[in-house]
Amino acid sequence: MKNPPKILIVEDESIIAVGIKMILQEHGYKVVSILSSGEEAVDFSIKKTPDIILMDIKLKGQIDGIEASFRIRRQSDVPIIFLTGNSKLVTENDLSALKPCWIFPKLNPDWKLFETIDKALHI
Repeated sequence: MKNPPKILIVEDESIIAVGIKMILQEHGYKVVSILSSGEEAVDFSIKKTPDIILMDIKLKGQIDGIEASFRIRRQSDVPIIFLTGNSKLVTENDLSALKPCWIFPKLNPDWKLFETIDKALHI
């Protein structure tokens, strides 16, 4: 991968976040940071402008991943992939104002994550 995209991981479970980071780095992606709260994600995204965000829905702090994404999208059109352990928690209606965005169940195989990232970056 010549110029790997800068990926921000927003996940409050550190074991999961580090696992995702390792998988991405093994395949040539550049992880610029791992954050655990929506507030951190908003602040970082506005200052550092990642190429793509992997955002958990349930986060530490006062705002969840969906609200953080709304706030980020007011400033940027960065693609957002929502990570969730339960995709039934979020419906397409909940995310209609954030289009384009993707929902990625955490238990999917790694190659599906890479496929989703590639789709998000080439919309």
